[in-house]
Amino acid sequence: MHFIEFMKDIAVHKNHIGKYKTAGNYVSAFRSFSTFLSLYTGTDDIEIGDIDHLLMQKYEFYLLNTRQITRNASSAYIRCLRATYNMAVEEDMTADRKPFRKVYTGVDKTQKRALNRATLTAIIQLDFSRNPRLEFYRDIFFFSFLARGMSFIDIAKLKVSNIVGGNIVYHRSKTGQKLTVKIDRLMGEIIQKYHQKGSERIFPIISDVYNPREYDTAIHKYNHALRQIAEHANLKNRLTSYAARHSWATIAYELNISMKIISAGMGHTSEKTTMIYLRSISNEEIDDACSVIAGNILKQQKTKYCNRHKHKYGIEITGRTRFSGIKKPLGKRGNLTDGKCRHIFHFNKEMRRKKSDNFRKKYALLEKAQI
Repeated sequence: MHFIEFMKDIAVHKNHIGKYKTAGNYVSAFRSFSTFLSLYTGTDDIEIGDIDHLLMQKYEFYLLNTRQITRNASSAYIRCLRATYNMAVEEDMTADRKPFRKVYTGVDKTQKRALNRATLTAIIQLDFSRNPRLEFYRDIFFFSFLARGMSFIDIAKLKVSNIVGGNIVYHRSKTGQKLTVKIDRLMGEIIQKYHQKGSERIFPIISDVYNPREYDTAIHKYNHALRQIAEHANLKNRLTSYAARHSWATIAYELNISMKIISAGMGHTSEKTTMIYLRSISNEEIDDACSVIAGNILKQQKTKYCNRHKHKYGIEITGRTRFSGIKKPLGKRGNLTDGKCRHIFHFNKEMRRKKSDNFRKKYALLEKAQI
């Protein structure tokens, strides 16, 4: 069977079961790969068994240099091809020749989309009383944050029937996982503010009957409104629909909520996935952490050892075991050599022996005086 033909079948199946975004990803991938094949092989399709690592390396080079897309975008295309190839292997259409072993299929770290608490508060306090459209999308963004970073597609799909006993019970469109979110006071106010009487949907984003094209238009309008809101808030970075989700995870983490709880709240099956959402740690924060750790160690050292003796070389000797008590130099006295360390140890040992000898002599004199 031909590879592109097989990819088209997969895209149709994904679309049929409601995985519209995934289906769209497959369509974009097979169109890109088909264009590449036309340019480099003269045909727009290829037998599954003819795919090898050399072809994939050429395709990756084409994406990065001819198309000049990012490494993450290239990886997304190649991952779709890899998923298709793996399905073909499972269906015994071809032997696994591991054609993707020499191309990049990972995800590079990108600029984190999380907002800090001050920025989020500033957005919430913006006055859009004269612009109902931006006010609506700002409130939807805030609702997403309050609902543990609920994605826009799930908010758009929410129906009145999803409200059960003061909770929103829904299945994530991306994973199908069932989640329950408690409706707090602020969420309740937003729902009451925008729900239209007689409508099945909680929010007037899409019609009661789901239509993928209608949703694409809605998400475009939402992101366009968020860019305008970012300008009003004087944000340097873009504000996207996923910023609410990233922000909820990051702020929860900063408030010392356990990673396990954050992962469960976001519907993640792995804490590794949750870490992707967290804001990158700055160098200043790492430096502060190092200072705290160093200060803690120094504080412990002040009480851990006793009977210390300072020597002319600027080190401290604890006298516990041979050479184990020799620690770091104090002050700028130069580096210590092994010879100096041995000299210091034996010097200290000799001093203790002399003190012991002097004590024995004094004790002997006292005994004679008593006689």
